[in-house]
Amino acid sequence: MRKIDQAVIEGLGIPGCVLMELAGKGCVDALLEEYGDVEGEKVVVVCGLGNNGGDGFVVARRLHSLGADVEIVLLGEEERIKGDARIYLEVAKKLNIPFTTPESIDDASIVVDAIFGTGFRGKPEGIFEEVIKRINDSDAFVLAVDIPSGVSGRTGEVEGEAVRADLTATMGLPKRGLLLFPGREYAGRIYVVDIAIPSQVLENAEVSLYMTEAEDVKSILPERPAWGHKGTFGKVLCICGSRGFTGAASLTSMSALVAGCGLSYLVIPASLNPVLEEKLTEVITIPAPEEDGVLSEEAYGLIKEWIEKCDVVAIGPGLSTRETTGRLVERIVSEMEKPCVIDADGLNLLRGKSKILKGKKNIIITPHPGEFSRLTGKSIQELQRDRVESAREFAIESGINVLFKGAPTIIASHDGRCYLNPTGNSGLGSGGTGDVLTGLIAGFMAQGVPPFESGVVSAYIH
Repeated sequence: MRKIDQAVIEGLGIPGCVLMELAGKGCVDALLEEYGDVEGEKVVVVCGLGNNGGDGFVVARRLHSLGADVEIVLLGEEERIKGDARIYLEVAKKLNIPFTTPESIDDASIVVDAIFGTGFRGKPEGIFEEVIKRINDSDAFVLAVDIPSGVSGRTGEVEGEAVRADLTATMGLPKRGLLLFPGREYAGRIYVVDIAIPSQVLENAEVSLYMTEAEDVKSILPERPAWGHKGTFGKVLCICGSRGFTGAASLTSMSALVAGCGLSYLVIPASLNPVLEEKLTEVITIPAPEEDGVLSEEAYGLIKEWIEKCDVVAIGPGLSTRETTGRLVERIVSEMEKPCVIDADGLNLLRGKSKILKGKKNIIITPHPGEFSRLTGKSIQELQRDRVESAREFAIESGINVLFKGAPTIIASHDGRCYLNPTGNSGLGSGGTGDVLTGLIAGFMAQGVPPFESGVVSAYIH
């Protein structure tokens, strides 16, 4: 966003104070929409010394003109305020808007947080920490300008105290930190302020992360021609299940059909065939060589024949982590050229062997943090610290596609594209939901949707 502002100010010659005025106006519009009439309400605007504070001065002036009882708390020395923020500070002073102490927050109806902007890193200390605590302890309605102070604009991390806002008015585009946890919990309702950035600036901007929207999904979903038949919509081969984990095999293979594929085949240990044949009336089961309830390496020849007959392979859910199954999976992945989804035990069995994935652009892996940790050798904490870059870096380095499950799910392409999925809730925190996702992705891939796009659409509707 900083580069976009720079392009508008330096490239087009639009003064920064114009953007600041539009930002302040947008914040007030958001407040009026969410809170209602502010006439007579006590409003305390807490300002830092940078441009975020400058936005706060504009908000203070505009609320003052609407009849609100406005006071400003300035955190720092007035002499340090420069540039556009200085202009609006002087305007506020000329209007005799009173400057007060942090204690005034305690009985405010509305508090505006204009302390830190999106560039903040680390932990608020001293007066900043004290004031943020005071804001959170108050009963006021809290509006955050651009991002709640104390939240990292890049990762959503909160290292110390952070403002818990009821409403966040963010400028131009949503910020990562508002969409990633824990920052998402601090933001309240998010209102994107239009600061009139020209379309050509946005088109030329190096946007590194997109948020999936309904229109994106609509554009990805495959067409269903009226003359279509089961051969039209592709064949999925699911290599899943072991003794005790027939549910994973069932959910994966059925979900491929739910996504719209024409035929779903399921390779399973032979001893489990009676169970799954009775359970799955729409899936074609393929009993294969096993070793004590798990697929064995001897199943490779049969599986290879079926891979050649099908369009897409889904491998992993419920497979087990037995050594013989590991050798089977390693051989399948290293030799196969068909589009493939790898999940769950399929990933666990590749622990320390991720190099065999390298350059396979038609593969998408769907790890949760634990599986991703085992595959990459990095700690869960390290991967979770910046979910976006964790997924993107592995996708680019390995030349594959990554769907990093979690809150929120991140989908990264081997070419660097990255989408954040905004849907889902803690209801997905239940055994089997990942197996369903694997089947959905495979089902869309069978209909000709590329692996990355299949991940984007499947995560959204999952």
